[in-house]
Amino acid sequence: MCSSDLVVAMGVVGLRVVTGENERAIESWLRQHLDRVEETLELEVRGEELPYRVMDRVSVDSLAARVGVDLVVYNNLEVEQASRPELIRDRLIERRLPIEAYEALFFDGFRFVTVDEQLGSFTYTAGYRALTDERGAPRYVVSIPTLPEQERIEEDRARTVAYLFGALLLLVLVVMVTASLLANALTRPI
Repeated sequence: MCSSDLVVAMGVVGLRVVTGENERAIESWLRQHLDRVEETLELEVRGEELPYRVMDRVSVDSLAARVGVDLVVYNNLEVEQASRPELIRDRLIERRLPIEAYEALFFDGFRFVTVDEQLGSFTYTAGYRALTDERGAPRYVVSIPTLPEQERIEEDRARTVAYLFGALLLLVLVVMVTASLLANALTRPI
């Protein structure tokens, strides 16, 4: 009974570790791609202008194609451009910047934030990067929703959980074999 409790506890802890690592991996992926967006904008900078000024003359479609992800650009807290406007039109992504992102970017001074968003009972993560003006205030906010990438993310998560439970099954097998060998050794006459 004690060893089964230990295996269950290890399974629960392992699942939490895997979930936490998965969330960190998604956040890292979003950060890297938003860094690439800003780097791509910096390549288009003329003279001493800041990357936010490039957004005035660059199409979000060409920017998204160069970076390789879907982008949403917010101006004055409303969607200004989207590489996949059908996500906005079909109300899969809100037209307004989520309040959590607004607070972090406009009040707390962060330049990058991730927010878990809901679509019915379905939860997905979106990353937000502020493109600041000369005073350091956010002028545009570029977002990468993971909604189009969610299938790949769920496949990765399912694969990782399968590996975890495979390892736990192996652990149970090792514990059972060890217990059997120990029981046989203890019951053998001297």
